[in-house]
Amino acid sequence: MTFAGLLLKILALKGTRMDAKLIDELEKRIESLLTAYGSLKDENRLLRDENNRLQHERGGFKNRIDAILNKLEEVERS
Repeated sequence: MTFAGLLLKILALKGTRMDAKLIDELEKRIESLLTAYGSLKDENRLLRDENNRLQHERGGFKNRIDAILNKLEEVERS
């Protein structure tokens, strides 16, 4: 059963009548919202993955810079 059909049954039980066009429009809007929600979830996953990659890369740069600084300190002490 579609969402519109379920909504019609609920409204019928309450004694309320609603135009079928309004139900169709409501169903289209909900479907559009669900599609947008799915797209946002996908984009969020991609951004989370990219963020993790960048954090890992940043950690690698930090380790390399620390190693260079340690070498410079050793040269300075000698």
